[in-house]
Amino acid sequence: MKTTRWIIVGLAALAIGAPATLPGTASAQDQDRDQVRDQTRDQDRDKVSDRDLTRLKDQLVKRTRLSKDQVEALTPELRHYLALGGDRTQMREMVQTSLRQKCDGTCLQANVRTMTMAMEQGVKARAARQMVAAALREQLREQRRAKTQVSGDQLAERVRSRVQDRLQARERMQKPAVEREKAMEQERDRARDRERTREHQQEHMGPGQQGGQGMQGGQGGGNR
Repeated sequence: MKTTRWIIVGLAALAIGAPATLPGTASAQDQDRDQVRDQTRDQDRDKVSDRDLTRLKDQLVKRTRLSKDQVEALTPELRHYLALGGDRTQMREMVQTSLRQKCDGTCLQANVRTMTMAMEQGVKARAARQMVAAALREQLREQRRAKTQVSGDQLAERVRSRVQDRLQARERMQKPAVEREKAMEQERDRARDRERTREHQQEHMGPGQQGGQGMQGGQGGGNR
């Protein structure tokens, strides 16, 4: 009976175009996401030396209010940050800004991830830190104006949303320039192709044919 019921559910899902997940099986998207995350961490381990990571951790312990255990909990995020080319100063300043706004624990961890999310899209560490700081200020200002309070996790999620909006606006501004450069490069490629075609034709054209073309051109001029 259970088997029949799941067959019916699967057929119904297919009929409406929805994915059917049978009991005991993980979502393919979840599996892909876990695989990508594992691959990213492996790549981070290859790119970042333990010495660089230790230096960043030591600086965070000495220059912020974080304990060694709290910094240790951020190890995957800090390693990924360094793998993207981040420097210790920008991370320390971002942590200090978050802590001043009582964003610690999972909230701070989410802010670090937001910073690396921006860097994954080509933003430098300094600009990514400024994005997070600006989004945090705007969100807190809006909450004070509305006289509302949110949890640390909610605060971090709203900061992330604001940063995503900034990244999308940045992409829209850059897109016309990129498209123009792409069109110019395509035109240059076409010009090179035409030149290569002419050269190829001339190489395979005998002296008589070239002379004949010249004569035809002269006759045409005479007729005109």
